Amino acid sequence: EINPSFGGLRPEPTVENLGQIISRMKKERFDIGLVLDGDADRLAAIEPGGRFIHPQQILALLLLHLKEDRKWTGGVVKTIAGSVIIDKIAKKLGVKLYETCVGFKYISSLMQKEDILVGGEEAGGMGFKNYIPERDGVLAGLLLVEMMMYRKKNISQIIKEMEDEFGRYHYVKDSLRLSDVVFNQAKVLKALPARLLNKKIIDIKDYDGIKIIFDDEDWLMIRGSGTEPIVRVYAESKQLAIAEKLVAKGKKIILDS
Repeated sequence: EINPSFGGLRPEPTVENLGQIISRMKKERFDIGLVLDGDADRLAAIEPGGRFIHPQQILALLLLHLKEDRKWTGGVVKTIAGSVIIDKIAKKLGVKLYETCVGFKYISSLMQKEDILVGGEEAGGMGFKNYIPERDGVLAGLLLVEMMMYRKKNISQIIKEMEDEFGRYHYVKDSLRLSDVVFNQAKVLKALPARLLNKKIIDIKDYDGIKIIFDDEDWLMIRGSGTEPIVRVYAESKQLAIAEKLVAKGKKIILDS
């Protein structure tokens, strides 16, 4: 909810709420900017120069750090709305990859049953091995700083190395509020064309919303909220413009179905 104690903003670490820290990171000399939500269970970060580090990038970085630097073992958990880069890093490191429904409660449940090194949701909540099976943004931020110390590199250098090896992915998310309309997943599935933006669909996951996977690793996801008349649309692509177009296409599919 919008909170007057947070300047009339929603107290969440999303890029649209971070204008002040992004401005300072552009003008002043800092190694990294760390941002928490109101109860400090979610983390976002900013590079020197003001570039936003998406929570999915943070999860990828911390997977690399805990496995390569700390030499810890265990699997990695992402949600169905998680980034492709997690899959790629897990494969390279030989780490077992788990995928859950959206929501950290599913990650937490898995952490109590399996040997999990790190798990993270798309919104920035992350949990870690050898700790309680719950989100902790402070610990995530400390581990990010620790990674810089281990590698004796700044965060921009570390991100560049990761993107050079695994690719750079642009993650875009938007919401569509529906007035007196119930999101009908079956109708949306029925309305899907064979191709989107001239991309061939190779798989559709529908166990928690609808995730459409294309033959070039790009994907689009549509998921209705369980508590309010909102449909969330996610997309990821190696090209920002394509990710934005996929989100726009997803919103149109919802309105037309």
